[in-house]
Amino acid sequence: MKRVVVGIILFASIALNVTLLGALEARQHEGRFEKRPPMQALMKQLETLPESDRADVKETLKAKRKDMRAAMEGIRSERQSVYEYISSDHYTHEEAAKKLAGLRERTTALQQLSQEMILDIADKMTPEQRKNLLTQLKDKLKF
Repeated sequence: MKRVVVGIILFASIALNVTLLGALEARQHEGRFEKRPPMQALMKQLETLPESDRADVKETLKAKRKDMRAAMEGIRSERQSVYEYISSDHYTHEEAAKKLAGLRERTTALQQLSQEMILDIADKMTPEQRKNLLTQLKDKLKF
């Protein structure tokens, strides 16, 4: 019986050490690979456009940026509100469903803004430029 207890403790200790080593290793490599938000990736790719086209596209981005930031902030606050409500003592299924529907509407509105921006930018590019840009951004923009 004593051997079994010692074996269990030894196994648990080894498992904990392996977990801690994995966490430390992950922390060391954190930030090793450059992670860029889609908007920054888009801006970087736009640097390959001719100057006149680049200026038009940047104007489109600047025009949409304020609306997109406001929409993203709205989603953040709505999401926080939903999380707080679901974890509250006065939770009801119906009210939570309403709050989630509001969050879904905000998310859909942001997607619509993003898609309009993409179309506005695409209108100012040649077919080859559109193909190159979207090929490079496909994974970052998730479409």
